[in-house]
Amino acid sequence: MAITVQFTGFLQEVKHFDWGTVVEIAHTNRKKNDAGEWETTSTDYIDVVVDIADKESYRDIYEMPKSTRLAVSGRMKFNLYTKRDGETGVKMKVWAETIETVGDPVKIVRDILDPVDAPF
Repeated sequence: MAITVQFTGFLQEVKHFDWGTVVEIAHTNRKKNDAGEWETTSTDYIDVVVDIADKESYRDIYEMPKSTRLAVSGRMKFNLYTKRDGETGVKMKVWAETIETVGDPVKIVRDILDPVDAPF
């Protein structure tokens, strides 16, 4: 069973395989602190899987600079694995239906270095 999801995040890495492509996206979780400023409380890394049949449709996404903000919709499943320390880890994987850039990629990269009042 898969869950339909929509989220935004920042491009981290693109890996090409014979069966398709994996786009790793970082989704930051933010909240306002006691001073009323936004702070990142954690970051989730999500593998977005693009089937080989759809690979060419997202060529422009693969060539975007790291930290470009992307909007993703697709079907999510959780993958359990054994970490190096023997503990069980959980990885979120989303089979992409759409991947789009959010805003001007050059401005987005600049804003990451000096974030504005943004709750993402």
